[in-house]
Amino acid sequence: MANIDDANEIAKDWLQSVQASTKFTQIDDNNIVFHSGFVNPSEDEVTLLISALNDGQFMVTDQGYTIWDLETQGIEIAKKEDTRSTLLNGIIHNNQVNFDHQASAIFAQASRQKLPEAINHVLSAVLKVSDLAYIK
Repeated sequence: MANIDDANEIAKDWLQSVQASTKFTQIDDNNIVFHSGFVNPSEDEVTLLISALNDGQFMVTDQGYTIWDLETQGIEIAKKEDTRSTLLNGIIHNNQVNFDHQASAIFAQASRQKLPEAINHVLSAVLKVSDLAYIK
């Protein structure tokens, strides 16, 4: 049976694993690439761009890569009204992120204090949208 010491050790091991599989790469003074350690159905690493905005906010975005990748596989999601489009809208809403229809980008804006939460929300949405590749 697990005890408190086991739970603390498991939490410590999990956090170390997350740190080992993720990376933040500074591109310039205003942009960082987050390497999530996850792969999409095309086996590409899921990365997010984190940009500092002029108003003290930050934007976290997939830069439209998720939808583009699905479309290169012949899966249209954002351009027509069907089950996948409905699922996309639900994923966007449930993960507290936004969708730029023109750029097909999944994104969120946040203060520096809320930035880690925004990264988690966008990453979760990107992974779920990527999984729409498996729906026939």
